[in-house]
Amino acid sequence: METKSFSDQKLSLDRKEELLEDARNWKPTQETGDYRKEGASSGGGFALRDKALVSKLRSAGWEAIKRIGKQLLGGRLNLIGIAFPFKCAADYSMLEALAGMARVNPYIMNAAALTEDPIERIKLLLTASVSHMEVCNTFEKPLNPVMGETYHAYLEDGTQIFCEQTCHHPPISHILIEGPDNLYEFSMYTGYSAKAGWNSVKVNVIGNKTIKFKDGTSITWNNMEDQINSTLYGTMVRQVIGRQDYKDEKNHITAYIETGAKKVQDYLKGNICQYGQEIYTINGNYNGYLEFNGERYWDIRETKVFDIIPSPASSTLPSDSRCRIDLIACKAEDKDSDIPQDKKDELEDLQRHDAKLRKAVGDYRAENPGAKFVDISLLKI
Repeated sequence: METKSFSDQKLSLDRKEELLEDARNWKPTQETGDYRKEGASSGGGFALRDKALVSKLRSAGWEAIKRIGKQLLGGRLNLIGIAFPFKCAADYSMLEALAGMARVNPYIMNAAALTEDPIERIKLLLTASVSHMEVCNTFEKPLNPVMGETYHAYLEDGTQIFCEQTCHHPPISHILIEGPDNLYEFSMYTGYSAKAGWNSVKVNVIGNKTIKFKDGTSITWNNMEDQINSTLYGTMVRQVIGRQDYKDEKNHITAYIETGAKKVQDYLKGNICQYGQEIYTINGNYNGYLEFNGERYWDIRETKVFDIIPSPASSTLPSDSRCRIDLIACKAEDKDSDIPQDKKDELEDLQRHDAKLRKAVGDYRAENPGAKFVDISLLKI
């Protein structure tokens, strides 16, 4: 995941106005044809063709099988709780990965905020949702955020992104995105669990998303899930699976998209209804394009992607993802050295100790109703 430092690309009013003008002038693409990105999996989804990365990920998988074997492959174990070797993980936190979903916003989401037509708005929102899938695709596992970890960043149009890890078990993250000039406010929470089968991993994604616009419109929708196939042998593939349902109560609009519309699993279908009547059919695939009644709103060959710009060091909170001791060690040392892994282990030990403290405090208060303050020395840890 690429980002630029605040000093590399300062926010400017001229650039902001340029991007807002682009959004005001948004138009459907003229591209045509049943296009899918070169290199996409023949069965649908994103194919991993980086042999070095495949080797690293599979070595971690086989190590896990050696340690916990039957539980792992029987789908009875949540993989999120398994420590993943630092050398096989991404060199950024899950919070930074979540911020990446906003990389299409300065064009498409601003266009949605600037239109006064509620049908056009939900079409553009759906377009943003589908077009960011390929942009955010990764096979490397981001580092699990620690409880209270934060991340703050900008986009070139002045959009601000705020992320925080609000729960450790289960891991839950919250994100708030404020558009330029408060054109929109996007918020979501999300959590994950993952179960392994033989040669596959199913990622269950919980949580909801809400976007509010200046005219009072609020649209809500759910997260989709992930399926990773051929984890141990064959061409590794990640697929986005399931159904997303959208609801705009103010304007009596509902919509949905669902993957698996064809044998090639990245094709999708859906519709938009108002007052219960279908007014648009949706088709396309997340590796290529999205159309409403045959009019193409997005084509992967023309995707506009914008940089995430982390907040400057002078205003960064100590809890920011970039201040993690394992990531600092990774920048100072080789990723494959023992030092980043040792620092990651330190963080995980602190997390486990923190979880024990929270449980002990909860148990103490259950036994001593009304206790306002708790003496740690009295806790049973």
